[in-house]
Amino acid sequence: MAISRERLSLWIALSCGLGIAVFGARIFLLDGSYYMDEASVVLSLDGLTALETFSGELAGGGQNFPRFYLLLIRGVRALLGPETWATRLLPFLSFLAATFLWMRLLVVRFGARPELVLLGPVLLAMAPSWWLFGAVIKQYSFDTFVTLALLSLPDRVFAEVLGSRRRLGRGLLLVVPVLFSYVYPVALTARVTGWLAWKLRRGLRLDGVGTGVFLLGFAAAVGTLWFTDLQHTLGRPALVAMWSTCVLSQNPQDFLEIVRRFVASWYLGPSEFVFHPKLSSPALFLAMGALALGTVRVVGALLSTAESEADERWGSRSAACLAGIVGVIATSFLLDYPICAGRLTLYALFFQQLLLLEGIDWLRSAAGGRRALQALVVLTIAFLLASGGWTATRVLRRVVAVAPIEDVRPLLERIPDEPTETVIVTGCMARQIRTLPEGLGSRQVVYLPFENWQAELPEGREIWIVHSRLVPGLCESMRVKLAGLTDGFDRPEQPRGGAVVYHTRVLTRKERREKRKLQLRAVGEQAKKEARAERKKQRERRLWGE
Repeated sequence: MAISRERLSLWIALSCGLGIAVFGARIFLLDGSYYMDEASVVLSLDGLTALETFSGELAGGGQNFPRFYLLLIRGVRALLGPETWATRLLPFLSFLAATFLWMRLLVVRFGARPELVLLGPVLLAMAPSWWLFGAVIKQYSFDTFVTLALLSLPDRVFAEVLGSRRRLGRGLLLVVPVLFSYVYPVALTARVTGWLAWKLRRGLRLDGVGTGVFLLGFAAAVGTLWFTDLQHTLGRPALVAMWSTCVLSQNPQDFLEIVRRFVASWYLGPSEFVFHPKLSSPALFLAMGALALGTVRVVGALLSTAESEADERWGSRSAACLAGIVGVIATSFLLDYPICAGRLTLYALFFQQLLLLEGIDWLRSAAGGRRALQALVVLTIAFLLASGGWTATRVLRRVVAVAPIEDVRPLLERIPDEPTETVIVTGCMARQIRTLPEGLGSRQVVYLPFENWQAELPEGREIWIVHSRLVPGLCESMRVKLAGLTDGFDRPEQPRGGAVVYHTRVLTRKERREKRKLQLRAVGEQAKKEARAERKKQRERRLWGE
């Protein structure tokens, strides 16, 4: 008995969802130590009371992190303990829930197109941020979950909230996640805007009381988020400087380039901690073309009064995706929001990919009974599946190579747990070590500050150095200076990731002077060799009359 296309789509979605969940669980269960940004958040969990969480900047470098969401993680830790896996449990559950919501959305929209249901998870697997941030404390998997939950709601929910006063409680429930997510206000505004634009085609009727209660609740939630959170974090000079090349308000002249990076970075990388493989140029051209066609399809649907059964079931969700992309761009203008960082716009990836799939579906519909056009569309889908699948496979290999990010736990096993062992922890690794639930045992630990740290090194003694190479700039400078003050360097055979642990000896002042002389002599000898080589080249040029 032949299986129906709808049932095949369901099986594909279920299988892909389970595959993504299993791979994500594998990363989560590795239970590595916190990386720098995570450790900054954990310092706030350990060092601030619940009320102090709302009083100003968070501890450990002032990370941007929704305060009410931080309370949720604090509650999980209170129940399960301070272990790293417990602290990451809520983000991981959000990753799992978002994965299956994505599969459900694919089936609802493209159930009669199994090939598109398969292409959805393939495209998702190409985003390293999806895998890496599904098993860390940062809020991005939760942002994605609440956004996809919003997209999963049928249009009748918004008709009942805004068009009737009988569902006032449901309207207020819709605004509650605003307190827990910086991006949910953009997603909710996009979902409501898409619904309003969709309904305007055939006439829109709003209930004054229902709409008013919803807007008041939304305003109250945004105001609460501002006074308890955003006023302490928004517009900090250090963050604005770090992300300035991704902020449209800072660089309006680079509008097209920044938007191109926002849209195409998922397929061109780098993304976050790994330079992931690029989608092939022909596949990238097809993907961006499909995204453009999907946008045209949605705009055309908004201008038309015709409506199919599939449109009735799906409703305004594609229009909400288009509104969401516009909303992200507008937020970059209004609130200095950086839109080139994969983790910060992870929720918007699903808006883009739904529109991309809409474009391919439109091509299928436009081909009709013309076999040549149908064959061309089938080849396009097959090529995207092959190229995307190959790229996703390479991405997963890279992710395995760096996850858990900056994990120092296996390296600490090299250091004997003896009181006689001195461990020097640099400023680039201090937060990560301080937040280890198990600590460093009986070893003597010295934490180096970022400035004037040279005096903290015990001259002439053997030490262990714990450092991170994840962040360039200051951390790389410290690494080079440490090499000049000791008789050893971190070895190139150090394991993957940013963490570095090695044994060395601190030089005395006399030994440092001698080492410096040798280094200067080596530099001088190298300069002489280069000068001789240059003179030789010049003689050869003169000889040949050049």
